[in-house]
Amino acid sequence: LPIKLIAAAYTVVKDDSGKVLVMTSASAVTITLPAAAGNEGMHVWVFGQGAGALTIAATAGELVAFNDASANSIAFSTALEIIGAGVHAICTGSKWLALVHLGIETQTPTIAT
Repeated sequence: LPIKLIAAAYTVVKDDSGKVLVMTSASAVTITLPAAAGNEGMHVWVFGQGAGALTIAATAGELVAFNDASANSIAFSTALEIIGAGVHAICTGSKWLALVHLGIETQTPTIAT
């Protein structure tokens, strides 16, 4: 899989589809998904390698994550639980489906609406 290193705030583009976006920063980073409309079939993996808080954001109400069909973001911000966190985001054309991959079962993602 193609890898793209991300060290600062980043907005995903169509050319990123199929890539693993690796957050490498010791500072907080937000990776923003594009609007779902027009992006059906697009998918990216986001993986935390840096110790800074990692947030995956989407257009308001377009993110489907654990127990929330209209979330805005998923954040990994608990110290010592960020490295190894990951999300596979898949676009349906109207929503982004977020499959959260935890480094360990006690990792704490925060899903916000």
